[in-house]
Amino acid sequence: MQVEPSYGTERRSMPEPGLGQGQRFAEAFMESYRTARRAGRTLLYSGARPWLLTDAFCSAFTEALIVTPEGDLVNCFEVYGRRHAQWDKLRIGRLTKEEVFVDERRRREFQREQDLRRQGCEDCFCYWHCAGDCWTRRLEVSDSPGGRCAVNRAITRELLAWNIAEGVCVWKGIPGGDAGCRPVV
Repeated sequence: MQVEPSYGTERRSMPEPGLGQGQRFAEAFMESYRTARRAGRTLLYSGARPWLLTDAFCSAFTEALIVTPEGDLVNCFEVYGRRHAQWDKLRIGRLTKEEVFVDERRRREFQREQDLRRQGCEDCFCYWHCAGDCWTRRLEVSDSPGGRCAVNRAITRELLAWNIAEGVCVWKGIPGGDAGCRPVV
């Protein structure tokens, strides 16, 4: 199962969580995680993936061709149409009956901006896990108590500790399992 916080009231915006909301989500997630584990289930949250080492949060902009209902091509599955707050940043082309036009310059520009944005995360222990986080969900790198970065760090830290403490082995990052686990000698 996967859960995601919902702090906003409009579909087209992803505001940072308010004071205390992020912390409450992290606490509720970990409580739910423990419940899921006791029931033999796996609970996931996209911003906390300690089993994953990656240099990109999402590969949608390199691995998919995402078309809106109006025929526009975008870099993100969450960009549903022209009213989306990040429309101008994430639009990369158009699909018509005659052609598929992908503006590779815009696609490369987005990649450069994604890489630059991630540079602000170089000192974070989640650097290789969340990889700068989701473009549309993370508004800024933030240490505020409720900010998405703080939520990602809190949950990642807890998941790392939980999985290391849970076994008598070196955790290899497989959520909910011990496959590949080697006893500590």
